[in-house]
Formats: sequence, structure tokens, C-alpha cells
Amino acid sequence: MKLLMSFIVFHMLGKFVPFPFFLPFLLGVMIYAIYAAEKGMTRSIVIAMVAFQMAPLACATTKDLKDIETWGNKGPNLAPMKGVYMFDGLPTCTIDFSDCLWDEDTKVAYCDPVTGMTLYPSGSDLGAAGFVPTADMGEAGPKQDELKISMPWPMFYMFYHVALHNRIDFHFNDDLTEAQVYENVCLAATRTPSPLAYFFPKGICTTTTVYAYFRAFTIVKESGFLGMGAPTWYRNTYFNEKGLNMYEPIMVSDKQQRAGGTVYPAKMAFGDGYRLLPLLTPEGGLDKGNLAKAMMVSDCVVIGRDY
Repeated sequence: MKLLMSFIVFHMLGKFVPFPFFLPFLLGVMIYAIYAAEKGMTRSIVIAMVAFQMAPLACATTKDLKDIETWGNKGPNLAPMKGVYMFDGLPTCTIDFSDCLWDEDTKVAYCDPVTGMTLYPSGSDLGAAGFVPTADMGEAGPKQDELKISMPWPMFYMFYHVALHNRIDFHFNDDLTEAQVYENVCLAATRTPSPLAYFFPKGICTTTTVYAYFRAFTIVKESGFLGMGAPTWYRNTYFNEKGLNMYEPIMVSDKQQRAGGTVYPAKMAFGDGYRLLPLLTPEGGLDKGNLAKAMMVSDCVVIGRDY
């Protein structure tokens, strides 16, 4: 029973304990789970399960941005966000939407950030390449100047890959131009690299995390010049003004102020969120200008996963 309760607590941490404060709880629960297991086969099984949780740290590989056409945008591109996008305003590099699952009836895209996201090496200077942080990490998070330097990538992996195995859901409007964004915590056994993920394509996940009670997130499409080429997507951050009605959508037409104080489509201020700029998309192909800017940060090297 102690062992069962340990794993229940472990998987619920991300729903109730904000990042990065859950990290000592996470490590503590892992250690306690090993201690609580009876010596012998049971403890060996628990150690193997903990090792499986930590495996993504060992499976991270370096990728070359110059070769993005060989490893990016390889999925079917069923969701409204198509291809590989570059973060502008958040100290991470790219996200690949091509493998997102899409439910045409509900207009919901289900995306796995751990397999689709790449990071700059720890300590990369985004500010020197002209990137300006516009996404904060809460009132207790780093300051704007601190976010010009990329975070240690193992910490990011501990959050998304090891502890929470997150899934991000995009609930779109009928025009597919705006979506409400919810982040979910999934049971590790139902996410990659577990073989059980084959039987649970969407994973077994919560409906959201504790963050939604304090902040709400949306994504808004801004079409390219004269409607041509790939769009830019704005990921807006709002303070939750609806309390327990946090699932009520926030639309552009509501003209609600973002967390940084501006109203979309004004230029983003710190706290407002970030932009997703097209990098390799079906609509626009390879955007060499955006690629050159990303390559200035880390000399073409990024960190990601191949599974």
C-alpha cells in the first residue's frame, strides 16, 4: 500500500506543485518508493521503474539545425499548426507539430512536447542573437534578463520528460484560428518510450494542471503577408479571471489584457507569452531567415529526442 501511494503522489505532483518547486518532492518520492519496497524482487522492480522514469535524460541527443530538413516535419501534419516552428520570446529552440494527433469532430489537437521540442545547450545566450524574452515563468520565476540565457536542459528534461510526461491540448474554434491551450500530466507508462504508448495514443492524462487556475493560455493564428506562406502563431498568457470556470474560452474579441499588460495584437511585453515563427512548414518550406537567427544562438547545435 505504501508503494502504491508513493506512485500516486508522484504522478499527481505536477498537477498541484508548480515548477520548479516540485523537483525536490519528485526526487524524494523516488527515493521513498525504493525504500518502501520490500527487499528482493519487489525492490528490483521499483528500481527498474525509477530507472525507466529517468531514461529520457540518457536518451537526449544533439541535432544539427542545418540538417533540420532531415529530422523535422516528418509527421502527417493533421493539426492546424503544421511543421516545425521556432520559439521567439521563450528560451527554447523549436517545436515540431507535424506528429500532433487531430480530432476533427471536437477540433482538438493533442501534442507531445517531449518528442517534438528541441532545446538550446545550457547557458546559450539568446539575447546576443537578438531574442527578447516575453514569456515569464510566474511571479517567482526568473527575471527577463535571466531568461536571455537558456536554462540547463537537464532541468527541462526532469520537468517534461521524466516527471510529468506532459501532453498539450489545443481546443480550436470552428475557423481554426484560435485555440485554448491546456497542459496535462500523463502516466509515464502510457507515454513514449513505453511500449504501452502504442495502446494509448493520447496517453492517460489529467484534464489540466494547477497552472490553469492561475493563468490561462491561448494560441492565435496570424496569417502571412497577403495570406501567403506559413502563419505565425501567438501563444498568449492571461491571468485567470474566471476562477473555477477556467475552461471558459478567452477569445481575441474579448480584448482581455495579457499577463504583461498588452492586448493582442499589440507587440508583446514581458509576461504576455511568446511567438512561434515558421521554420520548416508545408506552406512555406524552410525559412532561411529564421533558421539563420536560431543558428546564431548555439552554432547550429540543439538537444532533442529521436523517439
